[in-house]
Amino acid sequence: MTQFKGLIVLLFIISITGVQAQQATANEKEVNVKKYTVMEKFEPDYVLPVEERKRLKIERREIVAHRKSILDTLNISDRRRERLFRDLNKNPFSDRVNKQFAEIEFEDDADIEDQSK
Repeated sequence: MTQFKGLIVLLFIISITGVQAQQATANEKEVNVKKYTVMEKFEPDYVLPVEERKRLKIERREIVAHRKSILDTLNISDRRRERLFRDLNKNPFSDRVNKQFAEIEFEDDADIEDQSK
């Protein structure tokens, strides 16, 4: 009976480890860019190399993730937050998102203004 319980616990631990490994590989998505573009065929000097385009795409993803984390912490309505998330997914540098970031007031700014008076 104790061997049966031990076997069940062992199978449970193995299944949890397998699920965590699958989630880890799902989070590390491969960056795909077109290796050859139509413009590269006619004007190869105007197109960035594949490695450079991959690097830029990774940077843009990091910027979007950082901006999403900032939007999550703002004290705004849920509807507005969802609208900003949609805008952020379509265009990370949209006017609506940039305007929201420009309106952010930090606690340190208020302290500095009070001290200057």
